[in-house]
Amino acid sequence: MPRILYLAILAASFSSCKAPLSLTLNLPDDERFQYEITNRSNTTSTIMGMDVEIGTDQVMDMEMRSVGKTPAGDTRVEVIYTDIRSSVGSAQGVDEYDSKSTEPQLSTQAPIYEAMLNRPFTLTYSPQGTITEVEGLEEMFAAMFESFPEEMRANMEQMLGGSNLTEMMDNMTLFYPPGPVKIGDSWQSDNTFDIGSMSMKVEMTYTLTKRENGQAFLDIIGVVFTDPDSDALEINGMTLQYDLEGTQSGTMIVDEAIGWLHSMDMQTEMGGLMKMLNLGDMEDMEIHMQVSGENLMRRME
Repeated sequence: MPRILYLAILAASFSSCKAPLSLTLNLPDDERFQYEITNRSNTTSTIMGMDVEIGTDQVMDMEMRSVGKTPAGDTRVEVIYTDIRSSVGSAQGVDEYDSKSTEPQLSTQAPIYEAMLNRPFTLTYSPQGTITEVEGLEEMFAAMFESFPEEMRANMEQMLGGSNLTEMMDNMTLFYPPGPVKIGDSWQSDNTFDIGSMSMKVEMTYTLTKRENGQAFLDIIGVVFTDPDSDALEINGMTLQYDLEGTQSGTMIVDEAIGWLHSMDMQTEMGGLMKMLNLGDMEDMEIHMQVSGENLMRRME
């Protein structure tokens, strides 16, 4: 083969190789997105030798809009839930909610969902995807449980309020690699989220598998487990101790130019033990739990 032809082929092959990808958050102002978020789960609890099964299917429509930068260069994103459909099934029956139904909503979850709808809150993200500030979420949370009895409301605030919700939402954006990556590269992202005084640790590994049409395709695999150093939950004088562990796996598509999520599929398998202590006249109980879940996030074009 003539040397000049060989060099031409070699140059063409190099030019077809993409440079390493730098994934960081780079949203332009007033960029708007609409998402459909689906959460499905099946939980089996074994209580005194009997299996109790609960299945949930929840779909939420969400709008997000970038509303500018902070002086430090972080990105502010306004979030609003516009539609919620939910179904919870158990041996006692099915509890359903549909925010767009014209029929009266008799679901026990209706006050919570109605407080979430059309109530904007704002998240501030660093270029690495960490939430650095939250505005409006505390007000929404207070409205969600306003109709609850005072003691129950306090318990819900302990379990889900404040920074706990922020930490859960952090998991949606903590996929950015520490530096430029090429196809086949993997990196790890560890996070902790709290449910009251109990902490769950999440250790995820992301792998860049493909780049196509301006989008990066990631495979995800990881583990989730109870932090052995976290405290037990205290609710109404009762103590709950959890020992759970499991796996998560899925895929993610990210827009390369802006570093923003396009879609995500995630499956979770988790099992373990919950101990219920200080039950008054009742003996302490151990409940074996098995949870299978699927979380989908789709951008609506």
